Amino acid sequence: MKHSFCLSLPTRFRETTVRMLSDINNQLEGYVQGQVTVAIVVAIMFCIMFKIVGLRYGMTFLVLWQVF
Repeated sequence: MKHSFCLSLPTRFRETTVRMLSDINNQLEGYVQGQVTVAIVVAIMFCIMFKIVGLRYGMTFLVLWQVF
C-alpha cells in the first residue's frame, strides 16, 4: 500500500514522503509499545494490591478491566 501510494506522488516528493512516513511509523510504534508496557505494569500492581487487601476474584476484575 505504501509503495502504490508513493508511486502516485511526483518523483521529486517520493524520497521525502517515504522518509516522513517511516519516521511517523517509528514514532507510533514506540508510543504503542510504551502504552502496552504501562498497561501491563499497572495490571501487575493492581493484582498485587488486590491480593494484599484480600479482595476475592481480583484477577477476574483485572481481566475485565483490561478488556473493557
